[in-house]
Amino acid sequence: MDLEQLASLLKRDLSMIALLKKQSGTSLIELVFSIIIISISLTGILSVMTQTISHSADPIVQFKAITIAESYLEKTLSKTYSNITLGNFSYTVDGYIISLSVLADTVAGQVVKKAIVNVSGLGVSLDLVGYAANEAGSNVIYKAEKYE
Repeated sequence: MDLEQLASLLKRDLSMIALLKKQSGTSLIELVFSIIIISISLTGILSVMTQTISHSADPIVQFKAITIAESYLEKTLSKTYSNITLGNFSYTVDGYIISLSVLADTVAGQVVKKAIVNVSGLGVSLDLVGYAANEAGSNVIYKAEKYE
């Protein structure tokens, strides 16, 4: 091997090394695009997590509202028919506003007392309806529950 061949081989090897060095790094544009893609992905994930966390207490709040409504309806309808007072009543319990309306109504031709309990607050609003009828001196209670 003569000196010229050795020089050409060395020159070729140096140009290959230079080419490899030139292609081994990332450009500024690639870095910017990577940051944008990661930012968009994280924004989507965090928004889903935020919504999930904010709604995680909803079933507990709803259950408590239903329990309060059932309690007030049961308390009202457990009285004898003649002791169930007609009218509108309002109460506040643990941040919930309870509206109780007792009115005279007719169901299947019979006069009954209809109790409507509305519980609202903390992002929940529901109605619970019950009926009390007086049949031959006895207090018969019909309870129809409607949750909204």
